[in-house]
Amino acid sequence: MRAAAAADPRGLLEMHPAPVIFDEIRYAPDLLPYVKERIDERRDAHGQYFLTGSQNLLLTETGHEI
Repeated sequence: MRAAAAADPRGLLEMHPAPVIFDEIRYAPDLLPYVKERIDERRDAHGQYFLTGSQNLLLTETGHEI
């Protein structure tokens, strides 16, 4: 899944239409802009994507750790 997210994020989202759960999204951070794009297309549809993980992605991206 990680390789598919990196190689063709739009294709991956096409293959797995909402609602979908992405566990440990920190392993595929490049997928996030494409998920946001999908959410923006249907702002009124709540619960399209559930993103989970064991680390705070924002802290991981900035290099800070708890």
